[in-house]
Amino acid sequence: MARKYLFFAFMFLAAPFFVSGGDDIEHCVFCGSGAYGYCSKSPYKVHQHIGTFEHCVFCGSGAYGYCARSPYKVHMHGHGKDKCIWCGSTATGHCSRSPHKVHQK
Repeated sequence: MARKYLFFAFMFLAAPFFVSGGDDIEHCVFCGSGAYGYCSKSPYKVHQHIGTFEHCVFCGSGAYGYCARSPYKVHMHGHGKDKCIWCGSTATGHCSRSPHKVHQK
């Protein structure tokens, strides 16, 4: 009986370490919050996540194009899958959505 309670106590205390192993992409790089929106510690004053190619680092959306929370006013996704972080294209060269006007992968 005591062994059962020890197991549950261990799982309760250890679970955050097992679950949070890859969750850094889901937290703001400046303050560690999981939220989107205003961030007093960010130079842009908005939470910025590391993100994946599937989601905008400023708002979490899966879309490309206009983003009200982005300092660039365009969704910026994380890197991966050889896709441009500004438009999702796998092409190289000119990118109309990039602030630098070039695809960035």
